[in-house]
Amino acid sequence: MSDWSKKAAEKFHTNKENKIIRDKKILHDAEICKQQSKDLWDQLTAKFAQECTSLNSEPGMTNTFSFVRNNGSRGFVLSRDGTPHKLTGEFDPTNSRFNFVSSTWKPARFKIEVRVPEGYSGAVMLAENGASVDFDSFVTDHLDSLLEIA
Repeated sequence: MSDWSKKAAEKFHTNKENKIIRDKKILHDAEICKQQSKDLWDQLTAKFAQECTSLNSEPGMTNTFSFVRNNGSRGFVLSRDGTPHKLTGEFDPTNSRFNFVSSTWKPARFKIEVRVPEGYSGAVMLAENGASVDFDSFVTDHLDSLLEIA
């Protein structure tokens, strides 16, 4: 055996082991996303519903927002009474993605991906630019936009 063949064999085996580890992590992360994306979606839609109900109970704000789940709770339509302002959302479990269309947000079509970032053990929501999405801010920012107070 030559020095080259010994080093080449070591590199080959190291690369092969590293690929197996990477592949296992990819599968593990995909399973975490699959499991946690439904819970995150449920939490997000519950937060929208809660804030709509809360605003509607304020004096002079009765029926301002309508929040309707559709498509077997995989989607929702949130609208502002008396206006064309609307936000729709749909959960795509195949890709662990939340797709949105807004009449008052730019861009009008956007998505949130559920991913396990490097160094994390759980799933987080990420905007298209890769930034982490804060639940409360996301919900209130979109409700403010629908109310035209943003």
